[in-house]
Amino acid sequence: MSFWTVVDNEGGFLPAETAARELPYQLHEHVRVCRSLTELASARELRTSIRNLPCVELCLNDAEYQRAKHGNLRCVNLYEAPKQEAAFCVFSILASGYVHALSAVGRDEEEGSDPVEIPVSVAVPLRKLAMGVGRLPIMDYAACVLANWKIIDESRSISLENIDILRSFTNLEAEKWFYKIHVVIEAYGGQAMTAIFKAREMAKQAADKKMKYLVQDLVPLAKEVNACLKRLAACVRMMKLTFSRMPERCKADDFYNIVRPWLGGWPAKGVVYGLPTEAQGEKPAPQTLGGASGAQSSLLPCIDAFLGVPYAPNDGSAVCPGMKKFVEQLQKYRLHMPIEHCQTIQTLEKEDSIRSFLSRCNHVVGIWYPSKMDEEMESSVEFRESDNSQDGSSEFCIDSLPMVHREQQRMEALKLSLELHELKKTYNLVVETMLSFRRMHVGFATMYISREAKALASTLGELDGAKVLEKAALGTGGSTFSKHLMHHIDDTRQCLYKIRSPPVREIDVEERLQLEVEPEKSWYTYGIYEALQDHIDKLSNFFGTASEDPNETDVDLMF
Repeated sequence: MSFWTVVDNEGGFLPAETAARELPYQLHEHVRVCRSLTELASARELRTSIRNLPCVELCLNDAEYQRAKHGNLRCVNLYEAPKQEAAFCVFSILASGYVHALSAVGRDEEEGSDPVEIPVSVAVPLRKLAMGVGRLPIMDYAACVLANWKIIDESRSISLENIDILRSFTNLEAEKWFYKIHVVIEAYGGQAMTAIFKAREMAKQAADKKMKYLVQDLVPLAKEVNACLKRLAACVRMMKLTFSRMPERCKADDFYNIVRPWLGGWPAKGVVYGLPTEAQGEKPAPQTLGGASGAQSSLLPCIDAFLGVPYAPNDGSAVCPGMKKFVEQLQKYRLHMPIEHCQTIQTLEKEDSIRSFLSRCNHVVGIWYPSKMDEEMESSVEFRESDNSQDGSSEFCIDSLPMVHREQQRMEALKLSLELHELKKTYNLVVETMLSFRRMHVGFATMYISREAKALASTLGELDGAKVLEKAALGTGGSTFSKHLMHHIDDTRQCLYKIRSPPVREIDVEERLQLEVEPEKSWYTYGIYEALQDHIDKLSNFFGTASEDPNETDVDLMF
């Protein structure tokens, strides 16, 4: 199993195994500087300490290590994925520490200065590790959250009290608590992904069914999908409950003034990654990369793709109003994600969302009971065009079925209409829970960033205060986060179905007994009873006019 496998992984986007807790002895000096980052920065010694780190040669596969190890004491064996992720986190901390050494402790660099150049001892290993893990050479969400924790008690499940963070910039409880919150959210997200994968399989089964046999097969599939949606709603609710605990140990002023500066991306003037002496020639161009951000998580994009939230189209051609400039930013975030995570998002985006399954159910109900079809639900043109008979030569015709078969199918269609009503309610529950989660996110962004930035700006002059507000308007990932989050809310809200009254009313116990219906068959309704009665009347009329010759039978009445 790959380190970042999503399918068949109960942890979802959390890795099957966490990053290594210890690194080889050749990197102990690098780890020591990481642990003393803020102290060295406050003493204005951080950049000097990083420049003095020894250069090491990282080997990301065993063959490379066997070739390089002879006589090379600085050759480091990192061909195991957990060690690569741990080393990537360490060197990312060192790179961000070097770049933000002054600004993170309240000392702005001189205007008009040249781009910061990361020393060779950090730049070269970081670039090689970035190629090895398939991401950009800067601290990202996967490095500081997804692979940066350990469980304390293996006999207990993941919780805020049962995990610890392996590496951080500041070693403060506020920073570690911030990461822990996201780890536990991702753990609940693993259960959400399990529900999504199962619902997707049910929807695929429905898409493979031929029209002639579809109605009776759709009812149990609709029940399964409904159960998956309920589990998904419960998971998102637990994600929100976990998120709500952020202020317990991560105060807004600590996050904004101490933690957030280290997580930022490269400044507008860019950053140069130093090259070894033998490779120096033309100086490489400065790079501007976004820093670690929750937007680099694959969890919410996958849930959105499953629900059919329209903000991220498959081909970029039908972008919702106001979202065009954000689609490019969303694609940039994926460069910071593990490759397997990107592939999972792309797979869900290319496939039909769960709304297509609901549309299919709605269309089937409309075939048998046009009056019960919800015309406001999106139609499925591809589905209608494929509704041919088994040989594909002519369109499926209800009247071609035997009468008894038709009435049975009508009863199944009524049951399906009830399930569809419940499906829409549960789908809306998931969407509303996602809306609630996103509103909380906006609230926290305002409390932890916007409000703190305004408080800081009020203590500065007009020009410096304006710079603080301008910088705070950008998230650590490089986007204008407030507009981004609000667009997410608007697009999610568009997905809500308008719920009408139930298509048929359930019969209560006394009515069921009065109608001599078996008590355990709770799916019987007035509508189904009327269909049965209509079917009985038709049979009575038929046998009343039929020939008395027992050899004369109507083939259409046979199953």
